[in-house]
Amino acid sequence: MRFGKNSEIVFLSQGKLPNETNQETIKTMKHEKQIQLIKESLNDGKRVFMTPNKVYEVIKDRVGQYLVKCHINDHFVGLHGMKNTDCENEINYLCQDDGNPYPVTIESKENDLVFVETIKLEKLARYC
Repeated sequence: MRFGKNSEIVFLSQGKLPNETNQETIKTMKHEKQIQLIKESLNDGKRVFMTPNKVYEVIKDRVGQYLVKCHINDHFVGLHGMKNTDCENEINYLCQDDGNPYPVTIESKENDLVFVETIKLEKLARYC
C-alpha cells in the first residue's frame, strides 16, 4: 500500500493528558475485547498487523510483552497503555488521513490458504 502525498500516519502514545479530569469519558474509551482477541490470536500462532501494508506488526516478545513493531526502523511500542493507568485498556493505534484508526488485521494460515480477519477500532475521543 502506498500513501498519498497528503497522507500522514500519527502514532498515538497512551498517557493521561494533564487537562483530563472527566473520568466518565475515559471509562468509555476502551479496547478491552480487541486487546484480548489480539493476544489470543498471537498465542494461537496467528500474525497481527496494525496497518494494511503490514509495516506495523504486533508481536509477543520472549518475556511475554505484547508490542507493536515497525518493520521499517525496528522500533517498538507497547500494544496498549501501561497496567494500572487510565490507558491500560486502550490500544496504541495508527491513524488514517481522516483521523480514524486503521483496522487491525489477523492472519492465519492453513495448508496453502491465508485467512484474514479485520477488527475495527473505536476512535478515542481524547485524540479528536
